[in-house]
Amino acid sequence: MNLIKTLRSLTVFEWLLWAVSSIIVIFAFVCSDGVGITQFIGSLIGVSALIFVSKGNAFGQLLMMAFCIIYGIVSLSERLYGEMITYFFMAFPMSVFSLVSWLKNPSKDDIIVKVNTLSAIEIFIMLGAGAIVTVIFYFILSAFNTVNVVMSTLSILTSFIPAYLTLRRSPYYALGYIFNDFVVISIWIVASIPTPSNWAFVACFTAFLLNDIYGFINWKKLEKSQL
Repeated sequence: MNLIKTLRSLTVFEWLLWAVSSIIVIFAFVCSDGVGITQFIGSLIGVSALIFVSKGNAFGQLLMMAFCIIYGIVSLSERLYGEMITYFFMAFPMSVFSLVSWLKNPSKDDIIVKVNTLSAIEIFIMLGAGAIVTVIFYFILSAFNTVNVVMSTLSILTSFIPAYLTLRRSPYYALGYIFNDFVVISIWIVASIPTPSNWAFVACFTAFLLNDIYGFINWKKLEKSQL
């Protein structure tokens, strides 16, 4: 995983997407009067990670690990236990496993990952496991008086499935995260009413949405090119 080679492989559009995503985050930070430096730094790391993940480059998983830690800490402080659990105990380890999986399955040019196709049986098992995890965590989050418990539970479901698809190198990981982006954006909009610094995460996941849309389009192109 050569960082210089990776940076050189970014297209003009990918650099532009990263710039627009960063500007969105910076704008939210400025509008909150510079409050919430942790949210700001975490958001910049997050949008940077998504550029590389959308490209299918394993470096994105390293950045995503850092984002998971920062995001989990802020979520805990806001009593958004669903988000905290999702990123500490699911997204972070999944990023570690995905990094290993992606490094073990490079494409021919060794810059991006080799795209994988899931069987119908594996998809059925994934959906079943997602349903079970969702039900279990609904009761756990309710017991902890989680803020916005229904949306927090939905966030776990819409994170579990794309996290698994990311691990398995499926282009459809991005579709799953698109759904998750809408859920999480709504969660942080509510959390931003009493705490304006949280608008940085609203901006962050808005940028995530743009990157995930691009990620799905790009991964489908990679899938066709690798056939």
